[in-house]
Amino acid sequence: MARRAGKLRSSGALLDAVARIRPEITAFFGCLYYAALRPEEAVVLARPKT
Repeated sequence: MARRAGKLRSSGALLDAVARIRPEITAFFGCLYYAALRPEEAVVLARPKT
């Protein structure tokens, strides 16, 4: 089964809703949509420690 991203308008609405409800996970959902990551790939993303 092929993976497909949602329409840009609906993804923007989704990210807006997430930002209002749980702003701390907005970047996670942004990665899922814009980088086409699977959830298990997105959870391992982290800022490099300096």
